[in-house]
Amino acid sequence: MRSWEPLVFPPLMRAQAAEQHGEAKAQTTATTPDLSGLWIRLRDPAHSSLNLDFGNAVSPMTPWAEAKFKAANSIFRSSSPSTVLSDPIFSCFPPGVPRIYLLNFPVQIVQIPGQVIMLFEFDHFVRRIYTDGRPHDKEVGPLWMGDAIGKWEGDTLVADTVNFNDKTTLDREGYPHSDAMHLVERIRRVTTTPWRST
Repeated sequence: MRSWEPLVFPPLMRAQAAEQHGEAKAQTTATTPDLSGLWIRLRDPAHSSLNLDFGNAVSPMTPWAEAKFKAANSIFRSSSPSTVLSDPIFSCFPPGVPRIYLLNFPVQIVQIPGQVIMLFEFDHFVRRIYTDGRPHDKEVGPLWMGDAIGKWEGDTLVADTVNFNDKTTLDREGYPHSDAMHLVERIRRVTTTPWRST
């Protein structure tokens, strides 16, 4: 049996680590915008701090996708109790990206050097967008939330995500995607007039 020994760090080492972290944080703060905070999508887009724009047009679908969509959408449009149960997230499957943004649960964004971390309240999902210059991981298999890397273009975080599985849908209506989906998101803070109830 192996005995456990406590880890001891000399005070000088702690001070150096804290000093280096402070320098890295100052550099990151000076060169990139801060998306940190608690965000939620409100039902009324006029008062929401999180707005999504998927465009107005539906892309043409392959025969495979069209058949999958028709099956999912016919259940969604029916008034049967199986409507809710047919949704994969009600079978405890992850919603995937971008669908997780459409759920009315908060997401906390935390920025640290080299990463933007999204902590979703919905089922406690964690998504990491690596901003340290690394490429996509070629060894990782299909993932529910994909493999995300990002870069800053001015005040916008451009998140590039690949390596999805094909088990999620893009929205509640059942728009499918294949495991070849390549998602590019542009995330930025928009200055708006704060909403106040009267």
